[in-house]
Amino acid sequence: MQTTKSNSKPNINKLAKLKYDETRNLNFILLPEKIVKLNGTANAILSLCDGTKTISEIIELLEKKFSVDAIEKDVMDFISDAKNHGWITI
Repeated sequence: MQTTKSNSKPNINKLAKLKYDETRNLNFILLPEKIVKLNGTANAILSLCDGTKTISEIIELLEKKFSVDAIEKDVMDFISDAKNHGWITI
């Protein structure tokens, strides 16, 4: 298995769409024949995966937005899982 590097630029899979359902106040990712409900953290990370930002930049933006430190491992783990599920490409 290839290791995800902090200088990689993750992008939402071309077959996936990030969506928000106002009625249910729910973030989700829409994939072929599958819908995955996202919590706020997952949505915050995935919304920054646009293919232009490195993982290091995503971490920095999240740390500033949520006034937190030391989230690198959690973000790297989530991005690795999202890649394994086919939600993003790197």
